Amino acid sequence: MMAALAQLSFVPLKKPVPAEESNGQDSPEQEFVMTPEIWSKLQHDRKSFQKCFLSFVAQAYQPSIIRELLLLQGSSEFVNTGADWSKLDTVARLITHVHTLNAEQYYHNICSQVSHPLVLIEERFFKSVCSQLVDFLNLSKPSPQPNLYLTVAILCIKALHEKKPLMCMRYVLDIIMKPLLISCNIVGQRPVLYKEVELLHEKLDKLFVSSVLQEKSAHSDKGGDTASQESIKEEEKQESNNVIVIVTEEELSKCIETLHRCFVAPQSEMSSLPIDLLASVAPVLFCLHQKIYPSSCYLKQPVHELLVKFLTGCKRFSVREIYSAFLFGDKVDEMLTVSDKVEFVFGPTGGVQLQICIDDGVDPLIKCEEAGDCLLELLDAGDKSGDLTYSLFVALLTVLTQSCTGSKQRTGIEPQEPAGDFFNNFAEHSNKSVVAIKLLAILAENPIIQERIVKDPSHVIHFIKYMLDRDANFLMKEDDMDDTDKDLDLESLFLVLMVLSVVINDPGSTNARWEPFKELIKPLKVIRQNVTNDELKRFADKLYNTIVTHGVVRENTSQKTAQKAKDRNKESKKSKEKMDTKSAKVVETEPSEGDEEDYNCRTSPSVSEQDSFHSCIEEEGDCPPGGPVQLDFKKLSRCEQALFDACANELPVRGHALIEFGKLIKEGDKEAQRHKNHIIRVFQENIRHTDSYIYLSSIDGLAAMANIFPSTILHALLDEFNEIRSRRNGSEDEISQLKMKVGEALMRATKSLAVELNTTSALANYAIEAGDILPSYKTTLMNSFLSGTKDIDPFVRASSLSNVGALCQLLGFRVGNHMTEILYCVRCIVHSDPSVEVRRSAMLVLSLLLEGLGKDALKVLEGAVLEVYRTLKAVYQRERDEIVKIHVHLALEELERSTLNFLFPKLNIEKEIYVLDVPQS
Repeated sequence: MMAALAQLSFVPLKKPVPAEESNGQDSPEQEFVMTPEIWSKLQHDRKSFQKCFLSFVAQAYQPSIIRELLLLQGSSEFVNTGADWSKLDTVARLITHVHTLNAEQYYHNICSQVSHPLVLIEERFFKSVCSQLVDFLNLSKPSPQPNLYLTVAILCIKALHEKKPLMCMRYVLDIIMKPLLISCNIVGQRPVLYKEVELLHEKLDKLFVSSVLQEKSAHSDKGGDTASQESIKEEEKQESNNVIVIVTEEELSKCIETLHRCFVAPQSEMSSLPIDLLASVAPVLFCLHQKIYPSSCYLKQPVHELLVKFLTGCKRFSVREIYSAFLFGDKVDEMLTVSDKVEFVFGPTGGVQLQICIDDGVDPLIKCEEAGDCLLELLDAGDKSGDLTYSLFVALLTVLTQSCTGSKQRTGIEPQEPAGDFFNNFAEHSNKSVVAIKLLAILAENPIIQERIVKDPSHVIHFIKYMLDRDANFLMKEDDMDDTDKDLDLESLFLVLMVLSVVINDPGSTNARWEPFKELIKPLKVIRQNVTNDELKRFADKLYNTIVTHGVVRENTSQKTAQKAKDRNKESKKSKEKMDTKSAKVVETEPSEGDEEDYNCRTSPSVSEQDSFHSCIEEEGDCPPGGPVQLDFKKLSRCEQALFDACANELPVRGHALIEFGKLIKEGDKEAQRHKNHIIRVFQENIRHTDSYIYLSSIDGLAAMANIFPSTILHALLDEFNEIRSRRNGSEDEISQLKMKVGEALMRATKSLAVELNTTSALANYAIEAGDILPSYKTTLMNSFLSGTKDIDPFVRASSLSNVGALCQLLGFRVGNHMTEILYCVRCIVHSDPSVEVRRSAMLVLSLLLEGLGKDALKVLEGAVLEVYRTLKAVYQRERDEIVKIHVHLALEELERSTLNFLFPKLNIEKEIYVLDVPQS
């Protein structure tokens, strides 16, 4: 039908013959003669057929129409290139051209066009075709069948990449990835790649030239301004220079959407582009994901899916190379790195834009740690099988091994390279080691990793063997090293032995082959003979015996007899009965609830009490000196197991027991409630420990027991908060972090106390009980936090101010005479403190106070209202930080609202209606 309509609509007609000629033909067999009447009738019918043909084409299925039209068109045997026509046209132009003064240049242009290389003609052709394919990909609503057009465009790009990969990269992929490529360090690749992309240094040169021209025009227009105005303008220029946008939100969003259509959106692999083509901008996508993954940005999901698809499907690069490029920014062939001159920031409409980074003061270690957290989140959400996570674990082991190999800390050889390069390389190796250890510690708790290690421990054993060999060689030469290196080696050695202990003592590895572990016997033997630390020596001896006996002897049992081994279960039952009887005696001798505070007023037990406590635990089971009691832990409860672990010499085991105590107290475990006096003694003993892990675990445990021993806990935490700088040894940053942790635990204890009172007492008695507990410590808590606002560390000052605001909320803003101190402290800080975080916290406290006081603000503040208002107005006019201005604006609104309520109170117009009895009023 379409062929017939096309024939009737577009077939050429014979020209009409005049009437005189048609009448003059007298042949017996006359041929058909086209008369003017017939010709006009056919023209009229042709228009009707053309309308029908166009309507048919518009309503029919488009792919079928294209196929039929191509069949109707057919193919010629020889392709006419048009070369002769171009030559004739050129000759005609030469003959007819007027010979002027510019004739020579004109002839030169014509000759260059005639002799144009075929390669450039081919490139021009592909450029025009690729631009149309890119337009297809960028269409938001291309047609009623968008998937069809997208599939056709992607298949065309795949075919082009197979035959002409350079043209595909230059005119399709580079155009699509242009917003991402502009943020990369591209040097020396311009002649071949990225020909159609404006590079970063070119963009910066243009921006610099435009800014210089603007400055010159501004100076010429307003040259007679005063010095103050010039300084203001310079500040405005500096602020504007901080926000130089390289790629807008729309451009970046369009780029991500197009990449998602090409690589992720198609359902089948046949209709999607090879994921290896995304390799050049994969680090840029990871950097973008690192910025947006904690937020609710609309680009979060497509970027996440692109990265997961790249990690799972990329075959050109190894997983280790990809992880190195993502985490540490290592240079990998064909994978670009993000420039330090730019950064991704959130835009005004909820997207992300690329702008110039003027001040890059972020520590490289912090960058690597943030990248590690982002990668763990990416794998946690996208790696369902666990293959990528295990690959990351193996890659980190390799990185840690290489970092230790490249480090020259233990070699004793002077560096042959320049001092600057040596220290830079040393810092790089150190950062990689720190990040690798942190990520390995997190991944080691993953059940998938643990299962893979049990099935195939070869990677872990290889790493452990290398570390043990290194430390064994070092311990044999430790006389030539200083004490600092000794401590460092012992710490790393302890970590390696802990990992080996987990691999060997895992329940799933009891029937495993012991052949791979035999390689560790020799270095373990050297370590147990040469190490001077008793704990490490005992630990190495235990692991050595376990490996040599294939798990039959899991510790030094030379002092134990076979009879004791047979009767171990009986002795464990007896020890459990002893423990129950002793705990019952303790419960009988416990004081009453009224005297409980006096009984527990001691902050920590004496040394003799500590020794007696440990001996009490040890005598309940057959345990070697300095080691945990060997009982069947499967039959012990969580509280009993934690009590035994609390006596261990290994710091991680003891710290885990302290954390377990805190969890049991929070969960309301009945057995932990029975042994609450033992548990608080454990916390009080370990609160003086020099290790921060044990110290912070004890602090958190004390905070969890605040609702059981409120007076003891609050006194202990307040004393620790006030005296931490004099009691603890370490750098200022470490002590400041510990002080903030103690302050946080103190606030948790106060909040848990308030919640406990609110849930256990009736509403009528809440004020009485709260008056007995919380307000009684109001002065002590407030003085401690206000003194913390004078700390030398700005973050401690900001944390203390936040604690002041939270305490005011818990007290219902009934702070009494402390209101004057708080207002004076806030006023001094906002006027004089150089840290913007501290000023933010101060204004937050003031806005919380005004919001909490509400309509009673004028009555409570009285004469201080005017000073508060002047302070708020002065800060709003002078402050440049937007967050501080927001807090000031909220405080001014609260003050205005309370003033209006005070001046214009709401009048309740009521009328009482009665029937028989008249009201007394």
